[in-house]
Amino acid sequence: MRSAGAASTKSRQTTHEAYDPASGKWTELAPLPRARDHLAVVAGGGRIHAVGGRLDASSQNTDFNDIYNPSTNAWQVGPPLPTARSGIAGVLYQDKIFIAGGECRDKKTYPEFEAYDLKSGRWSTFAPMPAGRHGFGGVVVGNSVYYAGGAVECGGGGRTNELLVFSLG
Repeated sequence: MRSAGAASTKSRQTTHEAYDPASGKWTELAPLPRARDHLAVVAGGGRIHAVGGRLDASSQNTDFNDIYNPSTNAWQVGPPLPTARSGIAGVLYQDKIFIAGGECRDKKTYPEFEAYDLKSGRWSTFAPMPAGRHGFGGVVVGNSVYYAGGAVECGGGGRTNELLVFSLG
């Protein structure tokens, strides 16, 4: 997905396009059914999952889980994220989509750590991160997930260089 727009309510997009590196061209696909920004997009199980995000401010977080099927060029609504939030990190790890952190609830960042099982179609909750954070990324290397950086305060304050490591063993 790519989008254009100023940082305002116009930053919420439903635009969904695919890039073909051979031709250097973008193709418009079925639009995201529910516009939002600050969401996680994760590919897994032959689908694209658009999870969480917000409508305008972080006080308008969503629990949306929209699932795109490339073979039919159609979206379906999936089971909602247990904790509505935005500014999250999402990764595919051991057939689960892990969603970590988020911005903001009661002027604090989210420490929540939840996973969507691609096989069962159900969410589960894991032990929270030691401290909440948002605006960070995650990457899977070998048998572990590494979460780096982000902000521990709402609005981008309290930047951290702490590295968190998660493993199911």
